[in-house]
Amino acid sequence: MWKIVFVIIIGVYTNVVVGADNDIESVTEPITKPVTETAPEPTEYARKCNCRCGERNEASRIVGGVETAVNEFPWVARLSLHNKFYCGASLINDRYVLTAAHCVKTFMWFMIKVTLGEHNRCNTTHRPVTRYVVQMVSHNFSFATFRDDIAVLKLNEPVQVTDTVKPVCLPRSDDKTYVGVKAMAAGWGTVAEGKNHSCYLQEVDLPILSNEACKNANYTSQMIGDGMLCAGYPGVGKKDTCQGDSGGPLSAERNDKRHEQLGVVSWGIGCGRPGYPGVYTRVTKYVDWIRRLDARMDYYDRNHSTDADDDGIFVNCLPGIKYAHKMIKIWLVLCVVVSWANAQKVNSSCECGIAGHNRRIVGGTTVQPHAYPWLVSLMLGPKLHCGGAIITDLHILTAGHCITFGIHYRDLTVYVGMHDRLDTSYVSMRVENGVKHPHFTSNAVRDINDIAILTLDNRLKFSEKVRPICLPEDSMDFRNLPLTVAGWGKTRQGALTSSRYLLETKVQIVDGEKCKKSAIYKDNLVSDTMMCAYSLGKDACQGDSGGPLFSTHRRSYNKKWYQVGMFSKTSFLLIKSFLLFYNACGYDTNCLLFRYCILGYRLCHARLSRCLHNRGEVHSLDQAADCRRIVLLSNIHIEMFTILSTIYLLIGISQVELVRGTDCQCGKPSDRVVSMRIVGGRRAEPHSFPWTVAILKIERMHCGGAMITNKHILSAGHCFKWDDFRTMEVLIGLDNIDDLKNVEKRNISKVVIHEAFTSTAVRDENDIAIATLNRPVEFSETIVPICLPTPGEVFSNRIGTIVGWGRVGVEKSSSKVLLKASLRILSDEDCMNSQLSQHLKPTMMCAFSKGKDGCQGDSGGPLLVFQPEGRYVQAGVVSWGIGCADPRYPGVYTKVSNYIDWITSHTSDGLKCDH
Repeated sequence: MWKIVFVIIIGVYTNVVVGADNDIESVTEPITKPVTETAPEPTEYARKCNCRCGERNEASRIVGGVETAVNEFPWVARLSLHNKFYCGASLINDRYVLTAAHCVKTFMWFMIKVTLGEHNRCNTTHRPVTRYVVQMVSHNFSFATFRDDIAVLKLNEPVQVTDTVKPVCLPRSDDKTYVGVKAMAAGWGTVAEGKNHSCYLQEVDLPILSNEACKNANYTSQMIGDGMLCAGYPGVGKKDTCQGDSGGPLSAERNDKRHEQLGVVSWGIGCGRPGYPGVYTRVTKYVDWIRRLDARMDYYDRNHSTDADDDGIFVNCLPGIKYAHKMIKIWLVLCVVVSWANAQKVNSSCECGIAGHNRRIVGGTTVQPHAYPWLVSLMLGPKLHCGGAIITDLHILTAGHCITFGIHYRDLTVYVGMHDRLDTSYVSMRVENGVKHPHFTSNAVRDINDIAILTLDNRLKFSEKVRPICLPEDSMDFRNLPLTVAGWGKTRQGALTSSRYLLETKVQIVDGEKCKKSAIYKDNLVSDTMMCAYSLGKDACQGDSGGPLFSTHRRSYNKKWYQVGMFSKTSFLLIKSFLLFYNACGYDTNCLLFRYCILGYRLCHARLSRCLHNRGEVHSLDQAADCRRIVLLSNIHIEMFTILSTIYLLIGISQVELVRGTDCQCGKPSDRVVSMRIVGGRRAEPHSFPWTVAILKIERMHCGGAMITNKHILSAGHCFKWDDFRTMEVLIGLDNIDDLKNVEKRNISKVVIHEAFTSTAVRDENDIAIATLNRPVEFSETIVPICLPTPGEVFSNRIGTIVGWGRVGVEKSSSKVLLKASLRILSDEDCMNSQLSQHLKPTMMCAFSKGKDGCQGDSGGPLLVFQPEGRYVQAGVVSWGIGCADPRYPGVYTKVSNYIDWITSHTSDGLKCDH
């Protein structure tokens, strides 16, 4: 069996197949709208023209070629994407151009610019004719075989036919082979293997060979189809088309001195190599197909018979696109990899997928939308970087090399619930942490222990589009079962861009010994933690690295989907090798049972029974605990870096929420004595209010706040409204600002200010905000979240406590140590009867005590009320006031009980402790 991989430069988006013979794509709206699936309208107004196709501007030669005379071949066009030249084309009438399907089939074809009437593409002063593509029609092209490599592009506007812009003639649809005819190819492609593209249009003369002669060169009969033709000098090479010439025309001069296009530059091995002539799409096989695409082509033929020669060759006044690159013409263009089943020898220069850090679905088909809801796409900026699979609502399983070689996990964005990469309904998630296997190593040909866990910054909400994959049990045997590989990776090796739609292909596990003995996996490249899977012409390709190999067998194993492997450069990683059960939690602790989650349904369950600590404490966990919040009950930080070979202990490294035993209770003050008595306050006992945080801006006290989850701070809206939170730092577990030992420092990744926040010169309304930390904190004796009140809870006439590092007077500086003061919370009636009445709203509350108040720097800090059960709740947020401790004006606070639903909606991904 042969596996054929073509090295071609392609784009990102696959087209929509609308028939057995044609693939048609069109855009009639802005590119953010869905593309239509209709062919060009045959009723479109047909403009009459007096042009004659194929008229060469005489004066006058890619590899072995020479520069053409200026505008010598006025039908040759250049295709560019993002202002980068990549393919050639030819003008066939004033609205259509002919090119190779591989140049456009998976491209963002609606962003392709077509340039006509150009000779020196590097000349920035010349203004050639430019158009954009509004429709693409390709034949039944296959990247696996490169048969039917032909496409027609419709321009956004017709071009005017002039001396520098003319269409080429199309041949008659017949069986003429043109063997022996000397044809000419023109383009701006590279002038030799490994060289740069030419600035000037080059031409080369190439004799057309019979298909038999082509097959008798170094190509095989399976490679050369009836819709192809070969041209060149197979004995000596030297002259050929090359990279960048793809899609360009191969034309021949007729007796009337006009040129007709016989071929479209398609593929070949190398450039000008002996024994490897260039391979072209045979245009005569597709003339009828081209004519059917638009009725105007027949119209020109019927009404301009004087423009047809005696042989009936049609005159086409459609201005065509020039195809500047022969993208396929690379020395690895046709890379034939012998399967391990045959174990035949492979050319050493063509060992596909071995060299480089490949992130390698070849031979795949489009998946039904959301058929595999565990698949994710890891994006590096706008580019597909790797694949991955959801294994919990917080974790992605991927390849270790995806976060190596200069790629930091924080640079990645995870797209979940995605099928069509142009459909923006998918969910975008950031990565909070990433951990590779501690024994990950890499070289040019393989990666060892190539596995990693990514932790998301927010939990996923499972749905029909987003679900986790199951991980296999040790007893499961997937040999001889059909397996699925799926991803958005490149559809062929060497392609520039990835698939628009999720693709899948079926493979089977290959016996390990056969895999190791295959030519491509010689030299012990395959270890015991790897496995091989294979199917003729099918594989994963760059961009699918880290993506799962999973079983679709539904009659066994509870009819669930299991991830059997993961793509890792040149082979699949055997997931079972990394699911060992270890009897250690870290340090001197012992896990009596630590089993992975059995996933695959909307709700998954953990089987994590109990941990025995080195302190002798045993903590139990419900065997039906929800996987979405696996909490290891621990009195100490559990170090798991010493545990090497299990995914779930890697999860422990990257996330697992470690809680301070069963004492994770919000609002519980330190056991230290709390002395009473900001302005008029006295120093609080260190860490007696362990939820209080300091928000610094450029190392100066800016605002206060309170921990409400392990990653969320409740503060005032005005603290962030006019200041960039990216310049701020949060100090957690702080007492003395001059002593930062054991203090947790965090940056702020996001701030949500209440939507109805307004501010005047005197007051701030709905003055509340939630700041999300860039990394969660671990709760401890010095870091505990505050409890929140129940919705609508009233604290009238209760004694409240304010804490902070704010100014100790109007003209004073901020305090170095945490201060507190006790205040009486006024009833709403008393508050409205104060001198602030005209500025107050029902969402505000007042607190007052003679000589005591919150002041600048305490903004955003908590107003606390001690409850009978021994815990504090946050009744208010320090908001605004007139002066500091002015006896005429009480301090004004945002009433937290009015915002409980709002707070909950923005903190659902954080860890909350029991009330």
